[in-house]
Amino acid sequence: VTEFVLRRTVYGRTLSAVGQSRAAARLAGIRVDRVITIAFVVSAMLASLMGLVLGAYVGGAFLDMRQPYLLQSIAAVVVGGTLIFGGSATAIGVFSASVLLILMVALMQIMKLPPGSQDMVRGVVVILVLALAGRDAIRTTISRTKPPVSERGLKHSGALPPRTESRPAAPSLRQKLDNRSDLEGGNGLDER
Repeated sequence: VTEFVLRRTVYGRTLSAVGQSRAAARLAGIRVDRVITIAFVVSAMLASLMGLVLGAYVGGAFLDMRQPYLLQSIAAVVVGGTLIFGGSATAIGVFSASVLLILMVALMQIMKLPPGSQDMVRGVVVILVLALAGRDAIRTTISRTKPPVSERGLKHSGALPPRTESRPAAPSLRQKLDNRSDLEGGNGLDER
């Protein structure tokens, strides 16, 4: 159901747009505050429903009943492909990661690892996934900001043929300022 809502409905697409960039979504004409408010209301309703289900499962309610599920839910979201640094996510990916983590917890319980060790293993899994995702994000950012090969100095090593310039070199900042003051009569004011 969640995958259908996120991929096939107008609200799901606007929620994805707001999640990727609030400024771009606002410039596209999306009412960002309204989308965020609806997302928080739906999230609160689902959280309260899951609290009721968990209370019914346990047979009562107590203060720290959420504690065993906190790290596991964050790990499922991160392992499922939702980038903390922004990006797109799929409900199927998060569901698959949840199943994988449940199997991992079951295996650790069969191995009779203490609860602290289980938390450490889940934490290491989350850190590894974040490190891999962060490395890819850094690599993508660096490749976008690197100048072309011909401008990094490789043209002088003989690795590339010399570049022929068809246009004159751009004037320096000092030349631009000198030309501007000449055009304005030297006083720096635009006289109209």
